[in-house]
Amino acid sequence: MRANLTGVVDSADSYRRRLDAEKVECIMERSISVRSASDSRTTLLTVVEPNQQMLHVGPNETLVEILPGGVAITQKLASTLHVRTGDELELFFPGDDQPARMRIQQIVYNSVTQGLYMESNTWETLRKGSFMPTAIQLRAPTDACLRELESMDEVDSLKRPTDQSVELQQMLDMVSSIFILISLIALALAFVICYNMGLMNFSERTREYATLKVLGYHQWEIRSLIIGENNLIALLGVALSILPGINLTSLVLRVCETETLAYPSHVAPLSVLFACLITYAFSMLIQLLLIRKVRGIDMVEALKSVE
Repeated sequence: MRANLTGVVDSADSYRRRLDAEKVECIMERSISVRSASDSRTTLLTVVEPNQQMLHVGPNETLVEILPGGVAITQKLASTLHVRTGDELELFFPGDDQPARMRIQQIVYNSVTQGLYMESNTWETLRKGSFMPTAIQLRAPTDACLRELESMDEVDSLKRPTDQSVELQQMLDMVSSIFILISLIALALAFVICYNMGLMNFSERTREYATLKVLGYHQWEIRSLIIGENNLIALLGVALSILPGINLTSLVLRVCETETLAYPSHVAPLSVLFACLITYAFSMLIQLLLIRKVRGIDMVEALKSVE
């Protein structure tokens, strides 16, 4: 659970003594301007206590320690500012004319909120004021703890992970219809392209099929040749397109990203399987439509055509 604070607050030690929970951690969030050698942005600075355990900002939401002596920057913000580990940043706090210069010690990961992270002891060295919590993070709070939080004047709101999950699911449900529409358009486009390519291939090889007819091949034999050839091309195309398709997915997600949101790319094996099966099913359907044209080949007209 997260309790957002406002107004006059106590120290982090005071909240740990008063609140009955498995784990109580305080954080301080401040809006700052950050400048690199090539760009600048207004972002969020999050100051955490030493040995914090409840902010998972490592790769794949793993726990990493925010090291003292410098700042940690989210990967998306680092890409926006064109910086990397070891580079220096200028931090401008509201009301200050002179920036605080800090070196980047870590690259961390957060897909929803971009910004900087700093350890509280490092914050104290900047002499920008004491560490005053703006939020409390609690793990497994008791009922007495919840009642205590609700009675505090400085507690502005309480946020539970389940509530945030429900809100996110509602947002995803709203846009799911758009995803379905885009998927249907993509499927229709794929079918049209595959059919046109198959029709062009059939038209270009009409003379060859007519020759086979003249040589005594039966209708089913020519159809078997067409099906075998198309199956081989379809299987090779599906197999060779898996890796480029995964890379294209990552590229599309990067293009859709904003400066504050990052979309990690994860292509599930089941998604790859469905894409392969749909593509192969389209190929089989197109074959059934094209082999019906074998019966209508005019051998005389086809063999009279000029190549």
